[in-house]
Amino acid sequence: MLAFNSLHLIWCLLLFSQIPLAFAASISEDCDDWFSDIDDALAEARDIAAYAATRWSGRPIPRPGTLLGDMLGSNGEDDDAVLNTAAHWFTEAVTAADSPNTLVHCKDTHLKPIGTTGRFVDNVATGQTGNACGGKLRGFQYNDNNPNTGITTKIILLCSDSDNGALKAYKTTQINGWNDGGDLRIVAGPKASSGLGINYFASSLSYMILHELMHAADSRQFPAQLPGGMREAYGYQAITGLSPGDKQSNADSYALLGCGWFMARYYWASSFCRVAKPEDRPENPATSGLKFLLERDSQQSLHVGLPEIDDAPLDQNPTPERPHFKKSNSGTVLRSKKYQAV
Repeated sequence: MLAFNSLHLIWCLLLFSQIPLAFAASISEDCDDWFSDIDDALAEARDIAAYAATRWSGRPIPRPGTLLGDMLGSNGEDDDAVLNTAAHWFTEAVTAADSPNTLVHCKDTHLKPIGTTGRFVDNVATGQTGNACGGKLRGFQYNDNNPNTGITTKIILLCSDSDNGALKAYKTTQINGWNDGGDLRIVAGPKASSGLGINYFASSLSYMILHELMHAADSRQFPAQLPGGMREAYGYQAITGLSPGDKQSNADSYALLGCGWFMARYYWASSFCRVAKPEDRPENPATSGLKFLLERDSQQSLHVGLPEIDDAPLDQNPTPERPHFKKSNSGTVLRSKKYQAV
């Protein structure tokens, strides 16, 4: 387990990750119809995990909100042991995204049923899984352990065969636009008409991929059946009903925590976002020393067009979603490549 001071080491290592990656996750040819969006979302999912691993390193204490406790069962937001756990697993998710042995599929036609066992075999590789999309699943992850090479390929399958599938269900590719403008409280605050709170991010493809990257980080740590015997939980309400141990083994806990933390001007209390006081904010991921995501022609104040404190009135003209979510093309962008089947 990482000592919390060692997060500074992670920070330094992530600085080196600004160098274009020679190796990174691959995207299968069956994803051609969605390649650009997946490439962008995969880059952001990786950046969310990298930012979350170091978000609170050297940052103000006490930390506002309830999100760490809600998602990971911590004893408050300043629980060093749980912050260490979060930092470790987010770092492992970055490793999975950076690995040339991580592969994204968009169709399950390569999976063939094994008799009546309810399991499927990958006819391109040798891996087996208990899942296929089947018109029901959003996505899933499984491993192919090649006995001849000793190499494990971590396969993420984003379903596209029905409206339930990730590639039919997502509404936005990325979420970083909210760090540049608009008032996130309109869609995820306590006065938002939708009542979604942090579940607002569930319609983002980068969130969906981050969920699967957590499984890929360690499928034993993040299983489909949690240590307490329950199936893995999705969404804020279901996650808050889990025990602390199950929360820390639940992939969606980290996906929502990462997305929430990525919104640097806000904190989260009982699912809803609120504007943090300037002195309580970590560094904005869009303008940080890591140069996440966006190149800027000039320094832009974090305060432009956004309220300073949470009792400021809502901006009734939030930034439009899809035009605002820009393609990542700098910083720690993932260098994806098409997978060529052999």
